Amino acid sequence: INCFCTGAVLTTDSGGQPAVRGFGGANGATDNRFVNCSFNKDNVAFFPGLGTSRSSYGARGYTTAYMQSREFVDDLNMVAALYGITTWEYRAGQYPVPTGGNATNLRDYLGGGSGTEEDPFLVATKKHLENFRDYVHFGETFQGMHIRQTADIALNLPRAQWGIQMPEAWTPIGTPITSQLHTVQGNWEQRYFRGTYDGDFHKVENMYIDDPVGLPAGLFGALHHGAVIKNLSVTDAYVLSTGDVGSVGILAGETSRYANNVYISQCHTSGVVGDPDNGLGLGSAAAIIGYIGLEGDPYILNCSSDAEVYGNDASAVTRQTGIGGADTIANFLFTGTLHADGVSRPFKGIPMNQDPFVVTENGYFDSDVYKWSADEATNYNYLGRSTQYLQSREFVNVLNAYVADWNQTHAFKLDLWQWREGDYPCVKPHYQPALTVTYETSGGT
Repeated sequence: INCFCTGAVLTTDSGGQPAVRGFGGANGATDNRFVNCSFNKDNVAFFPGLGTSRSSYGARGYTTAYMQSREFVDDLNMVAALYGITTWEYRAGQYPVPTGGNATNLRDYLGGGSGTEEDPFLVATKKHLENFRDYVHFGETFQGMHIRQTADIALNLPRAQWGIQMPEAWTPIGTPITSQLHTVQGNWEQRYFRGTYDGDFHKVENMYIDDPVGLPAGLFGALHHGAVIKNLSVTDAYVLSTGDVGSVGILAGETSRYANNVYISQCHTSGVVGDPDNGLGLGSAAAIIGYIGLEGDPYILNCSSDAEVYGNDASAVTRQTGIGGADTIANFLFTGTLHADGVSRPFKGIPMNQDPFVVTENGYFDSDVYKWSADEATNYNYLGRSTQYLQSREFVNVLNAYVADWNQTHAFKLDLWQWREGDYPCVKPHYQPALTVTYETSGGT
């Protein structure tokens, strides 16, 4: 954590690799973390073709000018605040030095907490959310740690006012880093989120993303082993992606390959994702998460969306690779629309006869809003129902029966759905519906 080296590594062959790998050279081990570690790339000669893919999970290359700047010191001290370790002193024209005094100012960056389940890190403002995102980009995966959102957060003014004030583009939480400043040769390195983010049934509103190259994009960019996102709504989002490939979703861009025990639970999205003007060029777009990586086993449970999705491959939930893994998409309600030149599918990303590993249970869409094609009706496991039915008490009972069955056999618990007259149901925390007993006496007592 907060380590940097400024010495020279001079080589014309692959001997330069250890400097690029960072500290320890074990960047491939997924349980290792290198948080805000760096080296002076002005002092390193690189083997031709050796880019920053070698520095994933490791050190980043910075220029001398940047490593002697106040911005570099500010980053060191921001990370120091998260861990309560030594702060750093800025020295004009020189590299910074540790002060010897430990940071005690975490509340300058987050709302407090220690990251445990009982005392999670707190996110209450847009600035807190941005700082949390920056910690992930420094290399802290938050593996085994907990974050809780304590208030609704608006990233911009409502979209109707964007013509008056241009929205600020959101950089996803956990995503490839592409800045020339942070890389050796302009390539990208992956920064994953692996912790638990509990929205506590709050919202992130008015998110704007403009992704011209097709990187994993959403509120979260890239998720890895053990990541949990729950009890969160991302509403009135506008996720624009004009790249020919890539994966975009309103909640998240993608899960990594082999990502196990990833849970997306009790989340809701609304807005637009893809490219409404030229949605045919995008790789995959979805209302929840753009793409599930090879051979993982994510769970998407008790979620809903009324988003508009545009793309060559458009889905209400996600696109799954169809190779290995055992993915579960269950108790999902989609009331939005899909617009695709290639394949549009409310739920599964792969036809049933091609991928036996994708389990879709209790996945419903509003057939009065979205009309499926003959191909979809033949190949995909969908349940289209009328608006009237999806707003009925009967439908809520179907959703809650699944919740009851799930909670009997799983440690990861779900909440019940609440019926709302004249509206679609929603998940409500700790909700217990009134019990009604109907009986017939048949002349008895």
